[in-house]
Amino acid sequence: IFESEIRSAAAIPETLRRLGLLLGHAEEAAQAAQRFERDWQDLQQRHAGKPALRVFWQLWHEPLMTVNREHLIGEAINACGGVNVFAALPLLTPTVGWEAAVAADPQLIATAGRPADTELDFARWQRFTQVSAVKHRQFATLDPDLIGRMGPRFVQGAAELCDAIDRARHAH
Repeated sequence: IFESEIRSAAAIPETLRRLGLLLGHAEEAAQAAQRFERDWQDLQQRHAGKPALRVFWQLWHEPLMTVNREHLIGEAINACGGVNVFAALPLLTPTVGWEAAVAADPQLIATAGRPADTELDFARWQRFTQVSAVKHRQFATLDPDLIGRMGPRFVQGAAELCDAIDRARHAH
């Protein structure tokens, strides 16, 4: 039995190396781990020093759920120069009320899924015209097979998130 709970970007290459050893593919795993580490570091360096942008990650719409700073997606938000508006909450995937989400005034609302599925989720936000993301139409739907996987493709999903945060910066 192999057990792994990945909660940080650093745990991804570590897990790749462990799996490579266990499966008799240590060299290939080490190369994949090095690629991930290089790509993750490059992503962080490209976005270092950019102006902060408030981000709400919508994990689920009913009830409204998000992620805190300990979640891997929370780490990606930080790597992109974003500020997770619910980073300080104690649960990994907390439920939040609409009042709290509106009060946080995110400048970008992002989620993972298919655009057709998330269109309704974002439509619920339209009644809150005082929210910066709504006012400037800053919603992002990311590929769940990238940002939602705790493996080598996660860095590609994080890059998509960084692009969305950059677009929101320009809109504000």
